Amino acid sequence: MSWARDRPDWRQPYGADGNHLDELVALTNDLGMTATWRVSPGAPLRRERAMQLSDADELALLIDRLTEMVRRGFGRVIIAFDDLDAELDPATRSAYADDPHPMAAAQAGRHVTVVEQRFGSGATSRSGGMILGDTLIGPVSGFDDCDAALRDWIIESGAKCDLVWNGCHELARDSSLPDAPIDWEENGRVRLAKHISGGVLDPAKLLAELARMARRAGAAIVDGISVLRLERSADGVAVVTDRGSLHGDRVIMAVDAMWRRPSFDPWTDRVITVALATGPLSDDAIAAIGLSPHLSFYTRDLPLLWGRMMPDQSLLVGRETLPWASVESASGIGDGLEAAGERLWARVRRLHPALRNVSVRHVWGGPIARAAAGVPAIAADPSVPNVFWVGGYGGHGLAQAFRMGRIAVSTSEAALRPD
Repeated sequence: MSWARDRPDWRQPYGADGNHLDELVALTNDLGMTATWRVSPGAPLRRERAMQLSDADELALLIDRLTEMVRRGFGRVIIAFDDLDAELDPATRSAYADDPHPMAAAQAGRHVTVVEQRFGSGATSRSGGMILGDTLIGPVSGFDDCDAALRDWIIESGAKCDLVWNGCHELARDSSLPDAPIDWEENGRVRLAKHISGGVLDPAKLLAELARMARRAGAAIVDGISVLRLERSADGVAVVTDRGSLHGDRVIMAVDAMWRRPSFDPWTDRVITVALATGPLSDDAIAAIGLSPHLSFYTRDLPLLWGRMMPDQSLLVGRETLPWASVESASGIGDGLEAAGERLWARVRRLHPALRNVSVRHVWGGPIARAAAGVPAIAADPSVPNVFWVGGYGGHGLAQAFRMGRIAVSTSEAALRPD
């Protein structure tokens, strides 16, 4: 097993000979870290050199090393196991059937298996963490109170994701509106139209909590796996990966804009969305621009501007966009991202005199997709039965994806029922 922040700093032959992985993840949580899976290439795990976590001396050593990582500023730990080849012979595979290794659990027939290419690198890595209801085009049946549903689940489950429920400013370019608390300039005066229900959270922490609770419920999470194709199989669907094949009676492709098949794309409109984070603002600057701690905002007209105050008093703001074609070239996406960041920075500096000299710490971007109707949807794959594609959020998907998860499960279950 290896431990890393961005890359392995040191390696030790720590394995999981027995059902102690839950204890290990719980230990990292107690230390204030988040833990995720990663399946790493290498020789099959040798059980004779695997650490017994029930051994008090070895456990004490592990606690010391994790504590030292926390002291050095590590906030995330990746639990990486040597790869168990998907083509292991049946006798060898059965020996791993009770191992908490996620790939082994998936191949042993766990009820729910989540396959990730790189855990946390999707929408979570670029989300603004703003919880809003409805959809891009407004209220739509099926998404009623989806923001409140996510809020209530977080509170009732005890998920630790820094939720703050203080509403959101809906802004409009309308000079007839009152000039307080917000009076910005962008293609006209930008002022407060109304304050709506909503909140903010830390999307990375929410993802970690969802993963933790999914595993506790019996799901297997397999990280570091690339899906190559989907095929029909005798027992339903074969998910062919770079580590072998998984089989299930139904598959939900919750990938939104991240993946598509050449012959089938359920989302007709794809772009790269760009956002930035400023340096910390002074208390006087925050008061001058009419915001307050943790408050979020968005404009209801175009060009779209959205953002939130972060806990360190920096301002997170979006958005600019890049054409989808730019992803075809590594140099193209890099040059385009830099230019989009400059445009967005200029927009922020022009909003208010208090932001004229604001610095920028980070600029990032990522793909979003939407269907022509502008409403998140489930699309049945036309070539492989019992495969359902979920997405089309258009960048407005934190609470909506939470609701879509429930809709997708009920839809896929209904598809398997006999007429």
